[in-house]
Amino acid sequence: MSNIKFKDYHIEQLKNNEGETEKYLNIALEEFFKDGNKKAFYQALQDVVEAKGGITVLSKKAELNRSNLYKIFSGKSKPKLETIENILSSLGFTFTIKHS
Repeated sequence: MSNIKFKDYHIEQLKNNEGETEKYLNIALEEFFKDGNKKAFYQALQDVVEAKGGITVLSKKAELNRSNLYKIFSGKSKPKLETIENILSSLGFTFTIKHS
């Protein structure tokens, strides 16, 4: 049996599968809309950031301060919608609205 931790496995799956990454973020966003749990959405976003190279890579791509990103992902900061859009865009994603 392998000694790989679930978190490491999960990040590896997000690295190698854009479809899974998209589903993961969409589910986290849907859950946020249901229960208002921003922390869970930020954790999902942080997992994707880790899979895409980490905070340093994201801060350069998005032209955002690293310490501000850490505050966002820890829930200690309330980012503007534009900031979340910038983060998602830098990761290769966009916000989408669809009729339910």
